[in-house]
Amino acid sequence: GGDNNGIGTGALGAPSTPILISGVEIYGSGNENIETYGPSGGTSNVTITNCYLHGGKAGGIRVSGPGTMNTTATYNTISSTAGNGIVVSTATSVLVAYNNTIYNNAAQGVYLQTGNAMLENNILYANGGYEIETDAGTLTSNYNDIYHLAGGNYMYYQGLGNSQGLASWRTKTSQDAASISSNPLFNNPSGGDFTLRSGSPGIGAGVYI
Repeated sequence: GGDNNGIGTGALGAPSTPILISGVEIYGSGNENIETYGPSGGTSNVTITNCYLHGGKAGGIRVSGPGTMNTTATYNTISSTAGNGIVVSTATSVLVAYNNTIYNNAAQGVYLQTGNAMLENNILYANGGYEIETDAGTLTSNYNDIYHLAGGNYMYYQGLGNSQGLASWRTKTSQDAASISSNPLFNNPSGGDFTLRSGSPGIGAGVYI
């Protein structure tokens, strides 16, 4: 479409029609690689699974729209985009994200501008801005590996300021009690291989969902 998204769901079905995006590779989009958009007057449900989203002039996944937009993102790799790994941008949007790898994006790993997000079993690593930023809305987060190679302030929570590490983030947000902050030891991320090497702290660190 004219918005230059790799995939934009607003025109793919009626507001109540479930949409599945599975097993695709999208790269080099002029805007978001995938935008899930909930048209006004209804509830839209989209599942994005087993996709490889990389490169492009904006980010990996944007959840938006004036209607209720329920987006489930699972088992995706989102890397090296020019924007956010995942951004939730409207108050009626709901993101459930688990078992994703979100790596080396230029801006935030996950950016909750408003709306609701649940994060579990994800790896957020080496993103250029915050690994997680929450400006408004409701965040539930646990059992993630959140690792920022550059150190410094790499998490932000609405009204409570920056966090330099996982301990500070837990104190401010009461989130990620069972999460870790360790290098996940990818096999060859520059070559697109995000499997975990033997001895990775990420192996067995998640929870069954």
